[in-house]
Amino acid sequence: RGDWEEALRLLADRRDTLAATAEEDERRGYAFHRVRVVERPLTPYVQWELHSQRQRAEYGQRIRIVPAEQVAASEDTGPLPEVVVLGGHTLFQVLYTEAGVANGAIRYTDRDLVERWENYIKALYAVGEEVISYFDREVAHLDPPTLSDAGRE
Repeated sequence: RGDWEEALRLLADRRDTLAATAEEDERRGYAFHRVRVVERPLTPYVQWELHSQRQRAEYGQRIRIVPAEQVAASEDTGPLPEVVVLGGHTLFQVLYTEAGVANGAIRYTDRDLVERWENYIKALYAVGEEVISYFDREVAHLDPPTLSDAGRE
């Protein structure tokens, strides 16, 4: 809607929930790792999402940023899908509507497929930059996006 202040306020409002989730994850021994591929120039959504990811990192999530150029060779047939690997045994490919709203996922359990994706993600994570340092250098100084920027989504 172009209400940047409200968007950031909503992020701030979830701090207690993130802290509780982080405590529970630590108690259970869960380790969450995320790789976010970022293309420049940043769209308003990605600018907001990086605020969100930085906040998550403050509560212990391990998030690294990889520039789009890093994965370009892997996108010869199209953009890489969003995938989630759970426990090294299950892979989910996240599906979206044309409007960009999450719309379910496809589950894969083929060991070779899961292992290939997990290794690829680990390699990207290894060369990625911590989201906090990336955010501080590339995002923190940016002006809030405007409604006219929304067409770049």
